[in-house]
Amino acid sequence: MVKLGVVLFALVATACFEDRYRCVQDSDCDLGEAGRCDDGLCTQFDPACDTARSYSAHTGQEAVCFDGRVALANPCAAGQPPAIADGCAADVCSVLPACCETAWSDACVQQAERTASCGTCDTRLAITAQAGTTTELWQIDWNGTAWKVTDHRTDRRQRLAWIAPPPGGQAPRLVGLGTADGELLVDDRPIAIATDRIYRSIASVDVDRSGRDTIALGFAGTARGIAILDLDSLASRTITTTAVDALAWGDTDRDAFPDAVGGQNQRYTLMPNIEDDVHARVLATTQNSNMGDPPDGTPPLRRVDWADLDGDGQLDLVMFGSQIRMHAAAGALPDTPFQALDCDPPVLLGMCAVEKPNAYAGAALPGAQAALIAASNPTRHVYRFVVERGKSPVVTTLADPCPTCPPILAVVTRDLDRDHELDVIAIDANLRVFVGLASAGYALVDQKVLQRGTTFGSVDVSVGGAVIP
Repeated sequence: MVKLGVVLFALVATACFEDRYRCVQDSDCDLGEAGRCDDGLCTQFDPACDTARSYSAHTGQEAVCFDGRVALANPCAAGQPPAIADGCAADVCSVLPACCETAWSDACVQQAERTASCGTCDTRLAITAQAGTTTELWQIDWNGTAWKVTDHRTDRRQRLAWIAPPPGGQAPRLVGLGTADGELLVDDRPIAIATDRIYRSIASVDVDRSGRDTIALGFAGTARGIAILDLDSLASRTITTTAVDALAWGDTDRDAFPDAVGGQNQRYTLMPNIEDDVHARVLATTQNSNMGDPPDGTPPLRRVDWADLDGDGQLDLVMFGSQIRMHAAAGALPDTPFQALDCDPPVLLGMCAVEKPNAYAGAALPGAQAALIAASNPTRHVYRFVVERGKSPVVTTLADPCPTCPPILAVVTRDLDRDHELDVIAIDANLRVFVGLASAGYALVDQKVLQRGTTFGSVDVSVGGAVIP
């Protein structure tokens, strides 16, 4: 005979048992299609969800879509997953919805700097300057009141970049190749990488919308592509593409996954983030456009930037190089620009009084009206103009204290004087840093923080930041 107490214990134990399975790694998730472990719970492919994933059986959240958004601890750092729409992030996303739907990109950081509820940011510049076979790496920081040349980074080589904080963290991290072959340094943490590659770009980007600590490394060499590296598990895979020069991440197709744009020689490619047959994320490479002929020895593509050019709340695309080319649309971006500019000063393509090769450095300048900053090369001029569809721009030439200096090769826009208006930072071929404050009509002022005797042919700048207490 079974005793009554034993029966009651069995019934209570059964009633209290919770059928919720927790995972540690992706291989633990073998229910559903394309199982993955997200925050300790299994998810599966689900085309009904914006992220294309929902929670699997035995997670306690069956039929609930995986969200993948995060509460931002640092709105001043690009490359993070999309934000939960709360506080500062809600104010930013009311202007740029992609910041809460796709990714917290550089355009989101710029909007955060224009938003009072987000506080104010410091500005951290990682500079990669090249002249022939010579490469110099520099770190320059603005703390809200003064510049500091932190270091000539001889402890790193080939490429220097700021990436986002780790999930839940606040401090951005400095990344570069170590002095040993096959070594990537994330702050001071060494990570093994392939040795047969020339790395063109390094950026944080949540390609899979998994919320994991992931970076993308665009590389050239015997092959070209983008290595997607999980900094926690160190798992890596390669997305094949030749378009890795001036690689930048944004939103070309208006969905929940960050997209890429990059170039090779005069061709650049819009690369929507899509799924392959086994539901892995890859980049489509069918949308291609071409820049014009650059001056001899000048890269045809210098910078890819993202901004809302037409006021519809969507991220649009600006290409700076041998031309300035702009792509905008309410839906997915087309591979044909709505506007292309050439000449010095810039006019509509084909309207130059004298056709001669020119090259632009530049950056978007979001504000009440979308504007662009463009710096010409080989003649040194720096222009600001408002984007007007179908019209040659009415350009304002910015006051320049050194018009006979070498050309400006890099431009970024950040709020430096805490007035929630974006200012201009311009760096020339000798690495002299000039700043144009919005409050002073963007007139350039030499910051006298850095000047090299070498005249560089290429200057790339990666920007990081954190909230100033």
